[in-house]
Amino acid sequence: MPNYKKQIFITRIILTMLPILVVVIALLIAYIPTSAELSDIDVYSDYYEYSDESWVDIDLRFNLLGDYSGIIEIEFFDANNNSLGIKNINYSFSHSYFNRVNGKVDSYEIISYAVEREINIALLIQLPIYIGIVTIVFAIASWILNYKEYKINGTIFRVYTGWHKYRLYEDDTLKDEGYSNLYGTTMLTTTTVDGHQIFVRVSHFNRISFRYDNNIIMPMK
Repeated sequence: MPNYKKQIFITRIILTMLPILVVVIALLIAYIPTSAELSDIDVYSDYYEYSDESWVDIDLRFNLLGDYSGIIEIEFFDANNNSLGIKNINYSFSHSYFNRVNGKVDSYEIISYAVEREINIALLIQLPIYIGIVTIVFAIASWILNYKEYKINGTIFRVYTGWHKYRLYEDDTLKDEGYSNLYGTTMLTTTTVDGHQIFVRVSHFNRISFRYDNNIIMPMK
């Protein structure tokens, strides 16, 4: 016969600790150092002749999935390959918008860049919440699991009620088995060798009522 006491204890510990573990893992993933490298960049430039300046947007792509922030150093050139200056541009979530450059930008050259993982605060909060809700539900459900022992004339009757399956043992021998009933109670029965009737009534939330003939028997401590 399985060790139901141990199984229930381990299940409760695991499912109770799981929401905490989910939050810790999410934080570790969010703050782990990144080794992402810039793989491509798109530069979009709008030139305004009246002010002789360009407004530049950049989109960066990295070799690893995710959103990144940091700073990129770019030198811009006009159509005659004359330098329009070097800009240190801060980017966030792999984008940077409305960067002003004097002159009409025709080309550019990346000098250097630094990368940090962008922490998506919304996702960082929402993901543990969603997963946590599921695990909390299972953690609460683990406390519905039940196991009781009853001693009658030297014989130990054992009743295990799981999430959907119920079992009645006489010593280590399985005597009856049933399943949860959403619309009522479940009955487990057996007859002892000397002809006495055992009735086990399992109600909602796995509450156990044990009867020996017509007598209610309390479980062992």
